[in-house]
Amino acid sequence: MVSQSSGQVLTSETDNMRYAVSYCVFGFPNATGIDSSPCATSTACGNLDVSMEHGIQDPSQTTAYSYCSAGTGAARDSANFERCIPCLAAEGKTKYLVNCRCPGISL
Repeated sequence: MVSQSSGQVLTSETDNMRYAVSYCVFGFPNATGIDSSPCATSTACGNLDVSMEHGIQDPSQTTAYSYCSAGTGAARDSANFERCIPCLAAEGKTKYLVNCRCPGISL
């Protein structure tokens, strides 16, 4: 799959999900017309920003799970997803990030 806005080739559902969160929540890499979101705060998804943005602009040095250890490794801490998912969920019932997990964590 190729992202229409960046031209990046996305290779998995996890890549697609990370790109969607990066673009819609954090405005990365080149989002325009995106308002700031309460989901971008550290009390929601903010701690996951580096993990979600990892490898989007240059995927050549990434692996399937390298986003897990990107930055401070926030994606390895299930508490970060537990704060983020309710913010992104429609009516608090849908887990959009359910497939965006690192090995060894459970939600």
